[in-house]
Amino acid sequence: MASFVIASYTIILQPSNGKQISVPETRPWLIQASSLVAETKIPPSAETKGHIFLYEKLPLKIDNLGEKVEIGVANKLYDSPWDRRLLFVNDKMPGRLWIETCASLKKAKIEDWYALDTASMMAEQYFDGICSVLSSFKIATPIKTDNFGKFSPNWMNFLPISVLPMPGGIYNNQTWESAKRKHIELTKNKKLLGEVLDNIQISKRKISSRILGTSRLGERKTSKNNLGRTRIHRRTKCWDVLDIEPLARGDFTGDGLADVILKVRRFENAGRLCGGGSGAALGSTSRILISRTRKNGIAKSENIN
Repeated sequence: MASFVIASYTIILQPSNGKQISVPETRPWLIQASSLVAETKIPPSAETKGHIFLYEKLPLKIDNLGEKVEIGVANKLYDSPWDRRLLFVNDKMPGRLWIETCASLKKAKIEDWYALDTASMMAEQYFDGICSVLSSFKIATPIKTDNFGKFSPNWMNFLPISVLPMPGGIYNNQTWESAKRKHIELTKNKKLLGEVLDNIQISKRKISSRILGTSRLGERKTSKNNLGRTRIHRRTKCWDVLDIEPLARGDFTGDGLADVILKVRRFENAGRLCGGGSGAALGSTSRILISRTRKNGIAKSENIN
């Protein structure tokens, strides 16, 4: 039995009919599902029936909220207070407004309250995503069948190409049209997400990979030598990176089948040196609901925020 390590995970390849199984180093998504066993800390999917399984801790003021949450509790989490507050202002009204629940965030945005600085805007974006997840929890029902299995690089074998988001840093219609054309060309005739990914790595509960067809040269980096003189380096090698993190598993569509909510982020590997501005450096982040009706079938995806 052979094995290799991807970040903090050990992937074990089992011999099939006495023959050695070889895997391309840069394409671990090509591993067949029957040949991959990942040593993770995620409990078997059968344990999640009657519950929602959380892959990461929620930022809520609730004691003893573990990885498994009963359906009745999960249905009510949308109204729970957060573990921190956001400060909003309004050009039409004096004073400031503290936001600490999904309901108050939704109401404040309708009434034209907004985050004042960059840090607050980033926090607002984060809680927007959390609230879209908690909104799905409100209609959760017990899982009867789970077709996903443990989280591993093997998921690239069934995640659809529609999971790949547009890049960040799109500021006007002209930039949007250009990015859209490139996105269509990149995904043309592709069915699986893994077909546009390279150098796939898994660390803890996140898959990170390079997006093929996005290589380009960025700006020149400068630095000072020991004499205080400016040195101009070669132009930065840039490409887009895709991070995928599972957030929760449960039946969020009412069909008895397990669904998984993913956090998907696309960003530039070298930040502002790639020339895309702060928006492209921060990247675009989406929460996506994926469903799978058959264990050997391609999953379906739906953007929930």
